[in-house]
Amino acid sequence: MPEDLKRTHVVVPMKPLAESKTRLRERVPKRTADALVLLMLQRVLAAVTAWSDTKYNCEVVGGGDDVRRVAAAAGAHWRPDGGRGLNGEIRASMEAAYAQGFEAALYLPGDLPLIRRDDIFELLYAARKGNRPVAVPADNGGGTNALLVPAGIRVTPELGENSYVKHREAAKRAGTTQRTMKLPGVMLDVDTAADYERARRRAFRLPNLVTDWEIWLIEGMKTPMPTSGVYPSYMWELLRWRTP
Repeated sequence: MPEDLKRTHVVVPMKPLAESKTRLRERVPKRTADALVLLMLQRVLAAVTAWSDTKYNCEVVGGGDDVRRVAAAAGAHWRPDGGRGLNGEIRASMEAAYAQGFEAALYLPGDLPLIRRDDIFELLYAARKGNRPVAVPADNGGGTNALLVPAGIRVTPELGENSYVKHREAAKRAGTTQRTMKLPGVMLDVDTAADYERARRRAFRLPNLVTDWEIWLIEGMKTPMPTSGVYPSYMWELLRWRTP
C-alpha cells in the first residue's frame, strides 16, 4: 500500500444491542437481530483490519459489553459513548485523530453485511491526494455509508436525513468537491427486514452465520466467538451471490 495511505483513523459508532435496529426488530426475533448486529460489526472491523501493513487506528464508539468484546477480538479500540449524539461522537473521534497526527479520518457504520476488505483500500486510494473528501452513498434513503475526510478539510459529519447531500454541500463550502464512490459492499446497510432479505439473497451463507452468532449468544458468550469472515473481492461475490 502506498505510504500516503497509511495514516487513517477509522471510527465505527454503535448502539447497545437493545437500542439498535428498532425497525428490524419489528419483524425479526430479538436474538436474530442481536446476532446480525454483532456479525455485521465483526465484518466491518475485519475489512478495516485486513490490511496488516497499515497503521490504522480503528475505534468503536458505544454499545455494551458484547460490542466491546467483538471490537477487542478484531483488534480495534473501544470506548463508551460520551453522550454527544451520533454526529458529536464521530466528530470528537475524528478531531482527536487529527490532533494525534492522522492524515485522514473515515466514518463507517457497523451494519454493512457485504463489505469487502478491498472496499477499504478503494476508499483510501480515492483520497490519496488528501485534498477532497470521499463519500459512499447508501443505496436508498439519501444516507451516507462512508465518509473519509482528510485532515485540514473542513467537512464534519452530518448523518441523518439527506446526509449525503449535506456532506456534498459542506465540501463545496470548504472550497473543494466530494468524490463519490459507489461500492456495492458499502452501499447496502441493514435497518429493516427488507434490507436483511436483500442481504440474504446476495450472500447465501449469511443466515448460517447469523445462526452461529445466535448460538454464541444463547451460550452466554462463553464459547469461542464465531468468525464471520469478509469478502475479499467482487469476483468472490459474483461467483456466490444469488440473483436479487
